[in-house]
Amino acid sequence: MIGISTFPYIRMSLHDALSQIEPLTPLVEVLSESRHDILRYGEVLSSFNLKYTIHAPITDMNFSSIHAPLRRAALSVLEDVVKCGIEVGAETFVAHPGYIGWSDDYEFAKIAMRGSLVEISRLAKEYGVLITIENQPNSDYLLFKTPDVLSELDGLGFTLDVGHANTAGVLDEFLTCDINHIHLHDNNGGTDEHLAIGEGTIDFKEVARATKDDGITKILELRREDDIEPSLNRLRELYGE
Repeated sequence: MIGISTFPYIRMSLHDALSQIEPLTPLVEVLSESRHDILRYGEVLSSFNLKYTIHAPITDMNFSSIHAPLRRAALSVLEDVVKCGIEVGAETFVAHPGYIGWSDDYEFAKIAMRGSLVEISRLAKEYGVLITIENQPNSDYLLFKTPDVLSELDGLGFTLDVGHANTAGVLDEFLTCDINHIHLHDNNGGTDEHLAIGEGTIDFKEVARATKDDGITKILELRREDDIEPSLNRLRELYGE
């Protein structure tokens, strides 16, 4: 089953976004940001006959901050999001690993990230859910861009963002790894464009071949609402759904 992220509908209310998605697929990933923040508007989720995965907030969330109080605050928000998601039956959650404030703090940020991953793993175990960590696009201030960090996800799952991996030139490497969840969108290898499937340089035939396992939840994560239906149809062809 291929689900759809609420990302391209972010300017709508969460209710209106889900109303647009419901006729297209029974699986939705709620990006818990802005008008779709489940800590503010999550009560509408139970109004729909949908299965949910939850993308934790991105803004103001830095699990790699060198400042311990900021890391603790991010972990507290994540825990609240998990508790709220559980109430509507969500079992899979996605989180970004954080970012570097100053380039000179790279090693300190990596140490901070490792500590946060241990705490996030503890949360996953405590609440009996799968929390996955998402690889990031190619940028100097971001962490977890290459597969070497996978060895540090003990007790956590992995979300492969194919567009992010393409910007870092490591998609083929990631496709050989253990994947729990996948974000599907296209780009031309330079920036994180979130284009329609087929509009960039990603070989989605190869992506589909490597990720057909039914245990991998698949989410279409585009920028433009108009690109949703043609991209969804193309992916269903490739995955044989």
